[in-house]
Amino acid sequence: YNAAPANLTCTSGCSNGNAVTAWTDLSGNSNTLTASTAALWEGAQINSYPAVLFNGSTTYYTFTSALNLETAGTFFAVFKLSSASHGGYIVGGTNNSLGYLGGYQAGRSATKEQALAKTNSVYIANGTAASDTSWHEANASYTAGGAYALRIGGATDGSGTSSDTIVATTSLVGAGTTTSNFFSGYLAELLIFNATLTTPNKQTVETYLQCKYGSI
Repeated sequence: YNAAPANLTCTSGCSNGNAVTAWTDLSGNSNTLTASTAALWEGAQINSYPAVLFNGSTTYYTFTSALNLETAGTFFAVFKLSSASHGGYIVGGTNNSLGYLGGYQAGRSATKEQALAKTNSVYIANGTAASDTSWHEANASYTAGGAYALRIGGATDGSGTSSDTIVATTSLVGAGTTTSNFFSGYLAELLIFNATLTTPNKQTVETYLQCKYGSI
């Protein structure tokens, strides 16, 4: 899945402050994001590219078809938090009780830039980069066996193996569930792979994002 600034559908044309009602999948898999409550289009936010602004309380999107990431997954995001103390989930599930919020969280606390989570209360891995309100490229991956790896800015930000593995069907962008953990900040690009990328492959994606968005 690839959600980049291209192919956004807005209420009255994509200009500052207009609602983004749909975000087209550029991967060729036709898994478009549809707004439940639309985030806002903001132009020239990073290296002349636009970004989508999530309000942290109501805005999120659903996939046309939920992504099955039960055996492996890798997430990349180019984002900026609105607050250094909390960011919410960039990618999530739909029901806490099923324990599949698993995916990618930015700014879980004042000292965590990113995390992999099984539920709201069970965190498989936490990054150590300090939270701030600067632009970042970060990525997280995991396997069915519990191995995980976090990276930010092209550098390792944590790795290991956890007994709490993600059993995830990813269906939301901008929230952990339809009622909680809403993302607060800007999202310029999101890439999701239903595989655990190798480090060299991650570095290839990181290079692409660095060339596009600058030093992040």
